[in-house]
Amino acid sequence: MVVAAVGTALVLGYAALALVQILYLKPLAAAPSRTLAEIHSDLAAAGESLGAPMAFVIMGVGPIFAVVILGLAVARRITNPWVTALIYLAVLTVGPGAYFVASFGAGMSLADTYGISGGDDSPWARPFCVVSLAAAVSLVAAAIVGTKKSRFAPPSDRVANVTLPDGLRTRAVRAERLESDPSTRRARAGHLCVRSRREALCRKVKASECVLCAALRSALAQDYLPRLADGAIGTSPWTASA
Repeated sequence: MVVAAVGTALVLGYAALALVQILYLKPLAAAPSRTLAEIHSDLAAAGESLGAPMAFVIMGVGPIFAVVILGLAVARRITNPWVTALIYLAVLTVGPGAYFVASFGAGMSLADTYGISGGDDSPWARPFCVVSLAAAVSLVAAAIVGTKKSRFAPPSDRVANVTLPDGLRTRAVRAERLESDPSTRRARAGHLCVRSRREALCRKVKASECVLCAALRSALAQDYLPRLADGAIGTSPWTASA
């Protein structure tokens, strides 16, 4: 839950600073000699705008997602801190893409109004790339560390974060211990070997039974049935031949 709270705070701060950059710092850096009110007047006279509603919608996706993950963590739907950290780091990693889309309309409006490039002239645009790069590196490192930790952790630690009744938790721990025991794997392999041998023996017995049944049918068709056709009903072919 602590990881979720910290991650939510980081995502909210990232989105808030991005909106300030798009709607306040970026216009002032594009026209340093004009105030924000004058910039809005110039944009309105040119039939342009900063696209504030679209910027709020795009930059609001990340915070909404972060709050949802925080709610799931509070409700103990997500209990693994490594998974929670990976989710928030992934959100911060894709932040520059969301910022680019949200600021594209404002940049084009400023470029058309003042005849500039429309790029980020404010130095406050650089921290977004730095934070997202750090989040990407941390994402890869956390994924590697989390994988190794879950692979080499004791069986009791693997199910420690799972919300289960005491009886089911004990069974889960016992099952994981049995799975990790080499003797259990050897016994299972031996059981499979015995089972395969038993199945092979059953197939041989069935094949022998089929051969015996075929021989009996052939003997009946060649010797006994002709005698029945001749009228020697009830007489065994062996006694008759004797």
